[in-house]
Amino acid sequence: MKFWSKSLISASFFLISFVSEAQISIHITGIDGKLKHRLYNDISIDDDYYQEQSFTSKQLDNLAIRGEKEILQTLKSFGYYQPVITHSVREKSENYWKVNYTIEKGNPVVVEEVFFTISGNGKSNRNLSKHLSSFLPSTNIPFDHHQYETQKTQLLAAAIELGYLDAQLVRHEVQIDTNDLIANIYLDLETGSQYRFGEMEFSETLFDDSFLSRYASFSSGQPFSSEQMLQFQAALRSTKYFSTAQVFPKREDDSLIIPLNINLELKEPNNYLAGIGYTTDTGMRGRLGWERRYLNAFGHSLSTNANVAEKRQQYNVKYLIPGHSPATDRYQIAIQEVREEIDHRLSNTRTASISSLAMLGEWQRLIQLEYMIASYRELQGSSIVKDHFILPTLSFTKRVADDPLFPEKGYRLDINLRGAVDIVLSSQTFAQIRTNFKAVTPIFDGPTHLLFRTELGTTAPNSKDLPLMLRFYAGGDNSVRGYRYHSLGPQGLDYKGRSVNLGGKHLMVSSLEIDHPIAQKLRLAGFVDVGGAVNRFSDRFSTSVGTGIRWFTAVGPVRLDIARPLDRAFDHKDWRFHLSIGPDL
Repeated sequence: MKFWSKSLISASFFLISFVSEAQISIHITGIDGKLKHRLYNDISIDDDYYQEQSFTSKQLDNLAIRGEKEILQTLKSFGYYQPVITHSVREKSENYWKVNYTIEKGNPVVVEEVFFTISGNGKSNRNLSKHLSSFLPSTNIPFDHHQYETQKTQLLAAAIELGYLDAQLVRHEVQIDTNDLIANIYLDLETGSQYRFGEMEFSETLFDDSFLSRYASFSSGQPFSSEQMLQFQAALRSTKYFSTAQVFPKREDDSLIIPLNINLELKEPNNYLAGIGYTTDTGMRGRLGWERRYLNAFGHSLSTNANVAEKRQQYNVKYLIPGHSPATDRYQIAIQEVREEIDHRLSNTRTASISSLAMLGEWQRLIQLEYMIASYRELQGSSIVKDHFILPTLSFTKRVADDPLFPEKGYRLDINLRGAVDIVLSSQTFAQIRTNFKAVTPIFDGPTHLLFRTELGTTAPNSKDLPLMLRFYAGGDNSVRGYRYHSLGPQGLDYKGRSVNLGGKHLMVSSLEIDHPIAQKLRLAGFVDVGGAVNRFSDRFSTSVGTGIRWFTAVGPVRLDIARPLDRAFDHKDWRFHLSIGPDL
């Protein structure tokens, strides 16, 4: 109807368009905020469709009255049924007309009562009634037609998600008393019968059906949920086992049981990995790896990797066993060797470990028992030191983000505790805790982002006799930029007489960064970093400032930073480049 009305008006204007061209602008007073913005969107008389037409005064007044009616409809949809709307039309300049609307919206219609009834097989289901009550309109608030329509949709969808696939609202009525400005809402839900999951039928693979069914958050006999079914399909697709995973419900007209057919196609069992890269922390690096994606009917897998960089080489073999909830839980048996240059000193660490990874609510929990053999040379004139430890580790990680690769809002918290006791096959007794917190948020809901990170750690009783890799260090791409990798900490002389970082008992690093888009996939950043590894928290911390570019790629943000140290205690006064890749959280 709106289209044809516009067409008729346009046709009448076209007949006199040879006289002149006109422009119409709208100005609204008396309304603020989102409602005012909505009114500007809903009024059609300033559309491009009406611009550059020729108007008589009578036609302009008719258009202004049309705008009043559109304003009234919008106000009613937000609960304002008794507004006072006046308008004036003024010619600002030749062929330029301004229509002013002054609005007194008055008091809104308030929801007095919500009458909700459930009929059908779900009438006696207390869980259904309790769950659906959260989707009902609230009382003693202004009645909003848009919110009401959304709540009706959510109410019906919630019933369907609980297995009532034939549910429908047999009554959805709003009675409005415009004199007393009250609204009463009547909602009657007919649930029909409740459908339930049937048996799962998997296409033939080498995997045991009991293992594959553990990827589902439901079991046979539970209420059918299309959302849970799709989550099951997504969990199967996210594994390393299948190139194709499709879950189909097999619904029959005369049955309330819905079996599932699962079509699976295996990936090749062997996966080979190779790659090269570069970071300013460890230099050029290469990676070679092999993985046997599946070894048996219960999803066990085996992998071996070699990660070789200029300053760090890592070799490992891992055997993975899926846990009770294989999408998130697993057990791992691993052996590993790490050779690392830590501020001109070489460290060699061999470990054998067994670990358990599981989700506890929103937290990822890691329990690990590790046997470590470490060898290194400490100070000038010292011999090679060899230590061994039984290291139990407990860590928790929580990550909340609106996007896994390019988060605009979210945070990540890591907490790690580990230690050893000398009477249990360990060279020393110590306890260590390390926490890492990162957060990103838009500034005033705009395109500019604020990023904050802080890392804290402490060791008891002392760290000066611990192996190099168990001490704290600062400086580098993901620490205090402007300083070399692992260069900040208590200083001493190595076995060649060079000044080196001995590593600290405590760690404190913080960073504040602001970035702003300068192109579609580029952001410009500015930052301040402060921190260091120290033996006393009263010791001096180092500070740097810098700027950088963030380039969004398929593998995550690529960060190129240039930073300048501000600490005169170190001979690090030049600008230093830093290159790193990966998500902010």
